[in-house]
Amino acid sequence: ELPLLKWVDLSHSTKLTDLSALSKAYDLRRLNLKGCTSLDKLPEEMGNMKQLVFLNLRGCTTLSTLPERLNLISL
Repeated sequence: ELPLLKWVDLSHSTKLTDLSALSKAYDLRRLNLKGCTSLDKLPEEMGNMKQLVFLNLRGCTTLSTLPERLNLISL
């Protein structure tokens, strides 16, 4: 788990294809993925990120679907 991680800015990481390393960052509050043009999916575990209040997916042109159980109640 990554209990202390609150904010991640991966904007314009054009070669980023996988976010599994963040799948246990349950207390993450801000995630900026703007311009991650190779990212095609988000991990199902993102449904457990109940504290997430900011998620930027602008420019994620290959992102085709969102996790089925995406319960981001704070967003």
